[in-house]
Amino acid sequence: MVDGNEAVGQRVDARTLRLERMLDAPVDAVWPYLIDPDLRARWFMGGPVDARPGGTITFRIDHDSISTEPGEAPAWYRAAAGASFGQTVLAIDPPHMLRFDWDGGSEVTFTLEPVGARTRFTILHEKVKDGAAMADFSGGWHTHSLVLAIIMAGRQPGNFWKLHEGVDALYAGMNEDAP
Repeated sequence: MVDGNEAVGQRVDARTLRLERMLDAPVDAVWPYLIDPDLRARWFMGGPVDARPGGTITFRIDHDSISTEPGEAPAWYRAAAGASFGQTVLAIDPPHMLRFDWDGGSEVTFTLEPVGARTRFTILHEKVKDGAAMADFSGGWHTHSLVLAIIMAGRQPGNFWKLHEGVDALYAGMNEDAP
């Protein structure tokens, strides 16, 4: 369900993507959704966090519970559903920044910047291994950040997989490896 007015991730260079999305809430209201396991599960993946450099942030894959609206998960997702994995917190500056490692060597930074009563939420994903991973991560960050924007606007998100429809086509151009 891709809409032309949504934030779109951009390829910064061959191994870096960036996505910015405006959220209808102040930074102090958004920060708990990055750190609190139960709140993070509402838009991304829950799991405990030792919120200090060198601490572990655990992610539990359970996208089907993001919404109560029925919908069927794709076959490729069902094999991973329910799994948990731990990543290392690389840096943290509450309530503005959380940086952690991801997927065997890449790094993700969530940044929250006040813009009046709203928040600019930036996801920077660096050291992505190739174009296929770039496209995959872009689609995931796109949909997860959309769910967070919906929640911050005080609404209930629809089924995650329906929100994710069309995202693969949006980011298909990132599948090619840049020189």
